[in-house]
Amino acid sequence: AAGGAAPALTAADAKKLFVAGDPSTGATACGSCHTLADAGATGQIGPDLDKFLKGKNAAFIKQSILDPNKEIAPGFQAGIMPGNFGDTLSPEQVDALVKYLSEVTNK
Repeated sequence: AAGGAAPALTAADAKKLFVAGDPSTGATACGSCHTLADAGATGQIGPDLDKFLKGKNAAFIKQSILDPNKEIAPGFQAGIMPGNFGDTLSPEQVDALVKYLSEVTNK
C-alpha cells in the first residue's frame, strides 16, 4: 500500500478475525464469547451481537471493542470482555471488525 500503510482488510479478513482471533498477538476470537449468525458463532459468555449491535453506529461498535466496560449490555457485568484489543489488534484490524459488524448486524 502507498506510504508503507498496511493494506485495508476485507470483510472476509474481518470475519476470520471474528471467528479465530489473532493467535500471533493473543487477540481472543470474538466468536468464542459472542453469538453472530453471519460468522456461525454461538458464544454465550457475552451479548448476542445480532441483537445488541442492531441499530448501533460504527463509533459505538469501535468503543465497545476498545473500551468494553464503558457501556455494558443489560444482563452482563463489567470485566468479562478483555480490554486489551487496542493492544492485540492493529488499527486496521479494529476498523475492519467495526465495518464488518456494522454491516452484518444492520442488514
